[in-house]
Amino acid sequence: FFFAMLQGAGWAATLAMCRRSFPEAPQLPMADFMAMMTDEDKRAKSAVLDVRKKDEFDISHIKGAVWVGEEGKDVNLEQILPDLDQCIYCYCSVGYRSSRLAERLCKAGYKNVWNVEGSLFKWVNEGGSVWNESQELPKPAVHPMGNPWAGLLNNNVERKYPPSA
Repeated sequence: FFFAMLQGAGWAATLAMCRRSFPEAPQLPMADFMAMMTDEDKRAKSAVLDVRKKDEFDISHIKGAVWVGEEGKDVNLEQILPDLDQCIYCYCSVGYRSSRLAERLCKAGYKNVWNVEGSLFKWVNEGGSVWNESQELPKPAVHPMGNPWAGLLNNNVERKYPPSA
């Protein structure tokens, strides 16, 4: 049902679904996130959390992001985020999983938490670069999570899946 609802619905429906599902997760517009990422001082004081599966992160991620897994349960969040006042930006592929974690962090007492609206897909659609390991990818590539989501990516973004085991 969830994927059928989104198929063909586009960005407006996807963002609305994230806001509706996690009303206590503050949402940050992509333009504001991109501006923060270009401010070296703000970036150095912030935590950018990648809330996706490890194979998605390994294909590409935002430079400097810390992988925490889909629920943030794959790591010790209190160790990574000891300061309840630190600025924390959560992203996943489109914003659903990161909204869930942002809401959870707010409820745990973190004061400056945002979900990045549109997350990695919007980031690459709007010209943000992606990395894998320690190098910038020459062409944006992301794990598309399947057909319903792949339609949210611009045509210039490569849809890349992990190698088969």
